[in-house]
Amino acid sequence: MNTTPAAEAVIPGTPSQFESPAAVALTPENQLAFPRSLLYGVLVICIAPFLLHLAGVDFSSHAKAFSLPEVATLPPGELLDAMFGRLHRIGPG
Repeated sequence: MNTTPAAEAVIPGTPSQFESPAAVALTPENQLAFPRSLLYGVLVICIAPFLLHLAGVDFSSHAKAFSLPEVATLPPGELLDAMFGRLHRIGPG
């Protein structure tokens, strides 16, 4: 005869109040599953840049060199902005 009240009934596959969660064996019924579609999506996103690079796709940015006649005519403020942009590979031109 079972003397355990219904509220304290032990559900199979779950730890009891005295049992450590680490002591419960993981079975297909109680383990958390990582969705396969998400796994495949992450793998494709991680591997795609490498494969595209092998195929010749260039992911780098290219800045144009300064045109000396153009630079000579720039006011000091614009010259400073243009130099800053070129050193950081951003900006106009």
